[in-house]
Amino acid sequence: MRLGQKFVPVVVFAVLLGGIGLAQWTGVWATTSQKNPARYTSGAYAGQYNPADIRGSYTLADVARLFAIDEPVLLSAFALPADTDASQYRTRDLEARYAGLEREIGNESVQVFVALYKQLPVTLEDTALPDQAVDLILGANPDLTQEQRDWLDAHRVDVSSVSPPVETVSPHPVTALQINGKTTFQNLLDAGLSREQVESVLGQAMPATNQTVKDFCLAENLPFSSVKNEIAALLAP
Repeated sequence: MRLGQKFVPVVVFAVLLGGIGLAQWTGVWATTSQKNPARYTSGAYAGQYNPADIRGSYTLADVARLFAIDEPVLLSAFALPADTDASQYRTRDLEARYAGLEREIGNESVQVFVALYKQLPVTLEDTALPDQAVDLILGANPDLTQEQRDWLDAHRVDVSSVSPPVETVSPHPVTALQINGKTTFQNLLDAGLSREQVESVLGQAMPATNQTVKDFCLAENLPFSSVKNEIAALLAP
């Protein structure tokens, strides 16, 4: 059967549209980029996103979403104005902002900050961090190794010549944490507890931070109510 010439464009368009629809349905075709970094594949952090795979094309909003960090914390860490649009500011933009400094601050700086702030494994690179970022890390993570502390001391940079001083935000919210069945170990760390404090309650090593306390207690035959009460006591002012 032969089609009239005037029907050929219609048929071609229909075929293309149907093909794209099928590809979208099967996951082959993506109309928007999926910004999901690689995950740790082994060890205590298996399954969690690896900050070493943060790309320069990621916005600060992407980083905040993926690693559960408040956007104001990221803005403060890199001495950016509080009204900066995190959804438009890419991590690679830091290189241009701080191009006049002797030490480089850019995407790798974001990788290191996220890792140390969230207590995740990291290979310390020859990059730099603003003083504000170092102070936030020290405030959020008192259990840094001496090697990490020495690295921070050697790689901190005063950026006041480029960025006017901005108010440093608190690394942890003031609101009290309500411990329930959905509370994760990361929630406990974000509330200000150290890994050692949590492990002193559990009587063993703390698992992956994305696991809930209740699920861990069930798996290890620990009384959730007792664990919850002991943790609440540690969090009490």
